[in-house]
Amino acid sequence: MKTSLTIVILFSVVSFAHSQKIRSSVKIKDVDGNSVELDSVVAQHSATVLFFWALWAAKERSPLYNVNEVYDDWKKNYNAEFLAVSMDDSRNTTKIKGFTDGTRLNFPILLDANSDLKRVFNFQSIPYCIIINQQGEIVYRKNGYLQGDEFEWEDELKNILEQKQK
Repeated sequence: MKTSLTIVILFSVVSFAHSQKIRSSVKIKDVDGNSVELDSVVAQHSATVLFFWALWAAKERSPLYNVNEVYDDWKKNYNAEFLAVSMDDSRNTTKIKGFTDGTRLNFPILLDANSDLKRVFNFQSIPYCIIINQQGEIVYRKNGYLQGDEFEWEDELKNILEQKQK
């Protein structure tokens, strides 16, 4: 089982590196223990924003609060999904659930305790943002976060929707 998962991840990285397109059905868990397949989420939305963060880094929580305020508008206006991907290890899963429940975040929180998605997208540090269009193409990447980056992300969502409508 572990070997086949490694092969899938390695295949994903190779495919990703050459095409800038997602080519695997990576599955990770959400905070409720449900399995989420990234390809399925991407296929259902005009755009998918992946934001990688960790509970131990307090300044990385700011974007979660900021996006929470515009999340419903993003879904309605751009058919966009926002996935907050926690990079915390498995020992902190209960803390993450408690944090997200306490803050009443409206968007899905995924757990990448084994760094499966991190390997697929090949980045080194968090916070990290990736925006993927419905065809699975990565159209935006940014390492770090500055206050107001969510407006830049929204501009990307607008661009994706405009391209889709042409």
